[in-house]
Amino acid sequence: MIFVFVRRRNEGKITATRFNQIREHFETEFIDRDKMEQIFPTEDQITDSWDIIEKHSLNSTDAILLQCALDRVNELRIEGDNLVLVSSDKRLMRAAMIEGLFTFNPEIDNQASLDALIDPP
Repeated sequence: MIFVFVRRRNEGKITATRFNQIREHFETEFIDRDKMEQIFPTEDQITDSWDIIEKHSLNSTDAILLQCALDRVNELRIEGDNLVLVSSDKRLMRAAMIEGLFTFNPEIDNQASLDALIDPP
């Protein structure tokens, strides 16, 4: 996500001041929230991600991220919750959708679509 903000700033689409506001808001709304959970890959997940690299032609970082998301979403769905993968990387988003994950692209999706994913009717 930070990369999207940096790219917008570097393209001149947002000012440095606005970038700082957006980054602070992002940290407050997502990173510092009680419901935000950090996931660190295990050795097994790293090894399992090799199949994702081959299947979806992803780079290793994206494949590991997707593998971790897939493992976690299975646990969450058992508990009645879900996971939304947020990214602007088209290849990663396509692979995530093929694998059955909910996805949100902040560069093209709007707040209403995010709200629907986070708090479905």
